[in-house]
Amino acid sequence: MGRISAEGYHHVVEAWTAGQLRRALAGVPDDTPLTASMPISLAPRPCAPGEDDDWVVTDLEEGPPGQAANLLLDRPTGRYVHIHREEVDD
Repeated sequence: MGRISAEGYHHVVEAWTAGQLRRALAGVPDDTPLTASMPISLAPRPCAPGEDDDWVVTDLEEGPPGQAANLLLDRPTGRYVHIHREEVDD
């Protein structure tokens, strides 16, 4: 059996603007593929497919020449709920 509790928290992130993204891509060749990655777990809560469809670009990881550059995504600034699940022995 387990206990479940919830705690609100404020998540703050700097979402990139179109200008920031353009500057970050300035040195990336036009034929470079782009990928995007979102955190598997945004500590303290995991992502829920279908519910977590609001993402913002926060950074760019450039790969080696000829490989994809990766946009890093995060949840927008806002208030979220952290669900704690604790297994308890009876």
